[in-house]
Amino acid sequence: MQQRENCLSRLRALSSPPIAFSKKSSTPLKFHATVTRTWEHQRIVPFVFLSNPNRFTTVSSHLSSDIQIEGDLNCSTDLIFDGSIQGNITSKGSLTIGQNASVAGDLKAEKAIIEGKVNGNGDFTSCRLSPTSVISGSVSTVSLQMEEGASLEGQCKVGKAKA
Repeated sequence: MQQRENCLSRLRALSSPPIAFSKKSSTPLKFHATVTRTWEHQRIVPFVFLSNPNRFTTVSSHLSSDIQIEGDLNCSTDLIFDGSIQGNITSKGSLTIGQNASVAGDLKAEKAIIEGKVNGNGDFTSCRLSPTSVISGSVSTVSLQMEEGASLEGQCKVGKAKA
């Protein structure tokens, strides 16, 4: 428990998220965290090891509902977007468009979960449209899940990926 408290105090002192570290020994430290800072507060979010103890996974990048962007957004990790954007969003990981989100542009990601409003085209490997999703545009995906209540106005191409 003392080790965990020491880790927390060290993490609070650091300024550039995401941060991860482990004790230099044969037994890895079991507590890892990402530090997220906003103007009002600092939050420490734990994350877990994969099957390989030398690798770990971090939490997704999260842009909240008070974010407004004019221009394209590119992310190399998973992204949860809950704000407003006039531009394209590209994520090399998964992309979640939250219930409060409004997107006027194209989306591209491996895996997408759409819960908000999108006015543009989507290109995904897999896509799930939640009951609150409203899409005006074309969707191209290998796998599509469309829940009752979801709205899709436009073309939809579902099938195998291009070779």
